[in-house]
Amino acid sequence: MGIIVKFLWRNIREKKFRTFLIVFAITISAALFFATSAITGTLEQMYVEQMKKYYGNAEIMVVANEKSPSTFLRINGAEAHLEMLEYMVGVIDGTGYYRPSQTEVVRFTLRGISLEDLQMMSPIVLDQQYNLEPFAGKKIIISKLTAERYHLAIGDNIELELNGVRNRFIIAGISQPVGPFMEDGRTIYGIVPPDFLAGMYDARGKVTTIYLKAKDPQAINSIISKLAADYNRYEVRETITANELNELTQTFTTTFSLMLVLVLFISVFIIYSSFKVIAIERLPIIGTFRSIGATKRMTTYVMVGESMIYGVVGGLLGCMLGVGILYLMAMMTMPAWANMKAAVHFSAGQMVIAFLLALVLASASAYLPIKKISKLPVKDVVLQKIDVAPTKRRWRLYLGISLIPLIYIIPHFVPRSIALPLVSLNMFLAIIAVIMLIPYLTNGFVRVAEQFYDKAFGNEGLLAVKNLRGNQSILNNISLLAIGISSLLLINTLSFSVMTEVLNFYANSAGFQIMYYAPQMDRGVEQQIRSVPGVEETYGLYQGYRINLPEHNSRLGLLHGIDVNKFSEYWRVEYLDDEETLLRQLEEGRNILVSATLRDKFNLQVGDMF
Repeated sequence: MGIIVKFLWRNIREKKFRTFLIVFAITISAALFFATSAITGTLEQMYVEQMKKYYGNAEIMVVANEKSPSTFLRINGAEAHLEMLEYMVGVIDGTGYYRPSQTEVVRFTLRGISLEDLQMMSPIVLDQQYNLEPFAGKKIIISKLTAERYHLAIGDNIELELNGVRNRFIIAGISQPVGPFMEDGRTIYGIVPPDFLAGMYDARGKVTTIYLKAKDPQAINSIISKLAADYNRYEVRETITANELNELTQTFTTTFSLMLVLVLFISVFIIYSSFKVIAIERLPIIGTFRSIGATKRMTTYVMVGESMIYGVVGGLLGCMLGVGILYLMAMMTMPAWANMKAAVHFSAGQMVIAFLLALVLASASAYLPIKKISKLPVKDVVLQKIDVAPTKRRWRLYLGISLIPLIYIIPHFVPRSIALPLVSLNMFLAIIAVIMLIPYLTNGFVRVAEQFYDKAFGNEGLLAVKNLRGNQSILNNISLLAIGISSLLLINTLSFSVMTEVLNFYANSAGFQIMYYAPQMDRGVEQQIRSVPGVEETYGLYQGYRINLPEHNSRLGLLHGIDVNKFSEYWRVEYLDDEETLLRQLEEGRNILVSATLRDKFNLQVGDMF
């Protein structure tokens, strides 16, 4: 047994490129599998970190909705459940407008909250402070990035227009970009005393949102149910739901999963082809060992052990490489404006599963050629009476040809609900079709090329081109090259198509150049924007985000409340019916126009209640 193992170990060291190819295939597969399985948790954690800007570490929120009698509510309704809560914080939100110059208007999202509650819910780190305590009156805390952008310093006055009234605030604190001051690309936050902001909106003793954190995370649903009874005319929900996290990560994980399927299939093909060659090369030596007493099981175990060596090395390297790939994925998916470092989150279990996948991939891919050799009679192995030439199987040609039209037909007729798994199946079938047709396409090319090579290069050229016919090693290389090129083409086409569609959407659909967002905007604000030099015309509309759809256990990402007389000037929409008729019907009652995507997602029809 020791002699056999030493012989195999020597072969592994001598065939360096083949060893590298097998180990590389296993490493890439294990690395991508690990990164794909861990990217969901990493993206979820990144999203939660970004959302802490708005919610801090709160888990439950109570806020007004369309059924509420007012935008404001009292916090005392939640005090009955204090024994189940770690904290309960009332916040009043508002909007202020700052003019750093005659031609610029900057919107500040103001949050009225006490310093004690702020540090408990969403801690900040003050860089500088000036007469901060007591935190009352016209004092404001701003971000260091905001101070640098608009050349503001500690102790300066900043004039903000709130509710139509101009107020001068003293900059009493400048914070590092953490907590509510974390950069999100469009929101500028300011922290002000809650009593002052409540007085500006004539809402003393009230807040716009109540944030709560449970002592026991398992009790969140119970707390929400109790609060919903107390605030039955308001919305009580989790700050960040599982559905939101799932929708956020699904797009990325789907793309990486498709790439993983391709890589796994290529790796299996590489390992299977390599071990076919290894098994044929080892026939004379296996015959020798079998003739001096080595059993069939012994030689089989040794070759399976060789594949396991590749699996162990590839698995270890794959886990290390997977962490690097995961980090790159996190960096690539992080928004450019996010002022936070990319961080990866994974479990030991995910790493163990990736390592086990490498072992299974190596042993399972090598098992068939090893098993085939192990079944040969000792006499035939010793005398090398083995026909290793590939047999011609016509059914492969017919199956490959029949798969091609099937691959193109399936996507056009499948229901959207099962489109993704069937597209993945199509990719798998396409690879099978390529592998089955490559030998016949190569032979056809050889027949045509013989005519030219004979005249151009003489006998040497003719001999060279004929060497391609039936050469399994070259055919395998051509198949791998075809799969690799098609995979790169697939990824490039997808990314280019998405980018082109996004650009075309705004180029072809949007009849404007700038969008401006602000809560509690009115005609006065729109008039101010219209007065900015260079602005020709404006169109104001209402927007609602993440609208609950209780019957569908989902949310509507964006809802527009439009002016039908001006909407078509600013948005060029492709309607499935007469545009004028649909817009007129929209105004006749509580009606809604939905996109074809939402129609298919929720199985909606004209006349349904939504």
